[in-house]
Amino acid sequence: MTFEQLSYADAVAREKSLSKAAERLFISQSALTKSLNRLEEELGIKLFDRNVVPVQLTFAGECYLEKARQILSIQSSMTRELEEIMSFRKGRVRVGMGPGRNEFWTPHILPAFTKAYPDVEVQIVLGGSKFLEQELLNGHLDISFQYLPVLSEDLTYTMITEERLLLAVPLDHPVLDGKELPENSLIHPLLLPPDSLNGRTFLFAPEGHGITQCTRQIFARYHICPGQIRRYTNCDLIYALACEGMGLSFIPDTCALYPAYYKKPVFCTVDNPPFTMNLVAAYKKHEGISPLAKKFLEITCGIVRHSPYLSVNASKN
Repeated sequence: MTFEQLSYADAVAREKSLSKAAERLFISQSALTKSLNRLEEELGIKLFDRNVVPVQLTFAGECYLEKARQILSIQSSMTRELEEIMSFRKGRVRVGMGPGRNEFWTPHILPAFTKAYPDVEVQIVLGGSKFLEQELLNGHLDISFQYLPVLSEDLTYTMITEERLLLAVPLDHPVLDGKELPENSLIHPLLLPPDSLNGRTFLFAPEGHGITQCTRQIFARYHICPGQIRRYTNCDLIYALACEGMGLSFIPDTCALYPAYYKKPVFCTVDNPPFTMNLVAAYKKHEGISPLAKKFLEITCGIVRHSPYLSVNASKN
């Protein structure tokens, strides 16, 4: 019994006619008849009643076709998967992310992906969330790693992990006057009253970055009115400048997992529990995610969710 015989029997059952089935299969009716005769002889039972019009399945034929179609479906699925695997021999995946995330994610993720798909080119485009979304919509990216919200209705996303937004405060900052800091850490940030931040100098990433959008959400929620706002290119630079006393800054908790700056801030929050940001992989809604980008995302999720160097949640385990 071959896949060809299975497909021939399926065609006859669907068309209820040997001549129409033969046309559908692009073979002669005599060739189809010989194939069915040989199949029924091998099985030792009749699958079709060919003495009636239209041709009817016997009870044995109904049982046979039910299983045959399952086999054909499995074969089709297997063939598609093998074709996808074959297509990964060469290809390209275009990935968008923020500058700081690229610096620390890529050395962990790219070697693992390249080992699995050595001939696939990975192109990384850097920018803020607003820019990366536009690149997705223009077809210049396959996938973008960014924080929610995803602004365009033409994009969808897959959740990767949560990051907490903590306030980095220099140790000698006036906002800490009179505060006790016995167990201050990423896991145990100091809770500050929101109004104590009014009029303070803040360090911001450029507009259009997800971290800036999240910071503005906190300001709006607690009616915080900052004083001077100083803008810098990425979260890691902002973290270091906050440690040096240049101002206060809300940063992702993962910033403190990266190669340590020689000074440490006091980690604070105005939320209890701290404000969380959903880190996602965004891609086009109607076109879906390309097979290569899907593989890149699977590898990324596995590493980020379990690496203590990339996730505070993983570092707690």
